[in-house]
Amino acid sequence: MASTRQLDDDLQAALDTMSAHQIRRVPIVYADGHLNGILSLNDVVTHAGAAPASDVVRTLSHICEHTHPVAIAGAA
Repeated sequence: MASTRQLDDDLQAALDTMSAHQIRRVPIVYADGHLNGILSLNDVVTHAGAAPASDVVRTLSHICEHTHPVAIAGAA
């Protein structure tokens, strides 16, 4: 799975990429691979209605998820 999205991809595809790669920003490229811009999770959040809140929360949850167990001091 690529960590870039094309200009004509939908927002859900960008959120899925962010979630899968645990990244908060995804490069948006033209069909020829040249950079068009960067879409950030903040961009999605600040443009109310761009994506359902549940999709944004799910994406952020996956981004913040630890890929390796984390030891907590004092935990049994």
